Amino acid sequence: NHTIIYGFGSVLQTALGFILIPLYTRYYSTDIYGMLALITICGAVASSIFSLGIAGALSRSYFDYEDLNERKKVVSTSLYLSLIGACVQIALAFLLKEKLSLLIFNTDVYAIHIFTILISSAIAFLNNLFYVILRFEKKSKQVVIVNLISLVTSVILITYFLVILKLGVMAPIMGTLINQVLLLCLLFYLTKGAYGFVYSQPELKIQLLFGIPTMLTGLGHYLLTAVDRFFINKFGTLDDVGV
Repeated sequence: NHTIIYGFGSVLQTALGFILIPLYTRYYSTDIYGMLALITICGAVASSIFSLGIAGALSRSYFDYEDLNERKKVVSTSLYLSLIGACVQIALAFLLKEKLSLLIFNTDVYAIHIFTILISSAIAFLNNLFYVILRFEKKSKQVVIVNLISLVTSVILITYFLVILKLGVMAPIMGTLINQVLLLCLLFYLTKGAYGFVYSQPELKIQLLFGIPTMLTGLGHYLLTAVDRFFINKFGTLDDVGV
């Protein structure tokens, strides 16, 4: 039963891009969509690095402990490491946003877009950790309900920003950020009994040693599957990237 419910939840998580295709094809030209794709990839690559693979590391360590207090320490350790990664990502995004915009688009006009997507992706990998906690606690119905809320909220926010406010390429970026912030508040509340203020010193080393290779694998995946867009942009046009 849990497997079926989680599978349905995973489908909901990936359904957003499909649902929004008619909206994007109506309101975006191919060059604007190409721009959005490159900005989105920046967020995905950054989160694969600064998440430090901690969600996977928590999976490795959680069931090593039967005692509830020890499990809370393990979860707290994962949460602190993820918070550090998120803060570093956001700080670097603030410092480097103009340089990244110049590097990708030869203009600093899109610095705020890159900064916003990097904030959003940092919050997203924190939310992913909370999802992992809910799965370990076998709260599958909560996972699906939260995924459904996230899907509906994202569609409403992105449609509002794009159709009503006409924010262009910023619409899905801002809609995603607000949705991730709302999710963070909800998931933090739903998992509040799973962690505390005390972390586990031994688990710091264990989780980093397990997580960093996972992080490198995730980074390699994104580079291999997405780096072609940057080459297409460099030697072709944003229209080509959008197509």
